[in-house]
Order: sequence, then C-alpha cells, then structure tokens
Amino acid sequence: MVRNCCVIGCSVRSHDRQGNKLGNGLSFHSFPTWKRLAWIAAVGRVDLQFSSISKYLLVCSRHFHSDIFVSSSGKRCLQPKVVPSYLHRMQVRCTVASMK
Repeated sequence: MVRNCCVIGCSVRSHDRQGNKLGNGLSFHSFPTWKRLAWIAAVGRVDLQFSSISKYLLVCSRHFHSDIFVSSSGKRCLQPKVVPSYLHRMQVRCTVASMK
C-alpha cells in the first residue's frame, strides 16, 4: 500500500511510481482521536473537517522531532499527545485572470 504525507508542501511517499518500497526509513502516522484539532492546524489543511478524517490520511515522520519516537514490536510509534511540528512553508502563487 502506497502511503503519502498529507502535509501541505510535502511530497514524501512510501513507494516509487512503480510500486517499489523506498528505503528512506520514514514512518507514516494517522491522525489520533485525541488532539485531532491540533493536528489539523499543524498540517495546514483548511479542507479537513474534524469528523471526516480518513484513516488513510497520514503524516510522515519528517514532521516530528526525532526524540519523540518509541519502538514497539519493531514498529516506530509516536509518544502519546505528540503534534506535528516540522512543516514546509506553503508557497502560494496568485494569478490574475483577465476578464473579457
């Protein structure tokens, strides 16, 4: 299953376009039921609604401090109550269409 980071400006994927798993050492984390509003604000997605966040909406490990991870059964997990903090600056480009 290909995983994509949902943070605005981040293009991290778990697999390449041919479906081969990338060996980048990144992990992907779903939105928790607690602190959900803080996560929505942190990822910069104004299109997200609190009640309609899919379990497939993920944030990659690049957006968390490296010291907040714990290993559990060989799996990289976040410590409780952690919120994404390293975010890409959103680049906004405005274009003006001429009215005819």
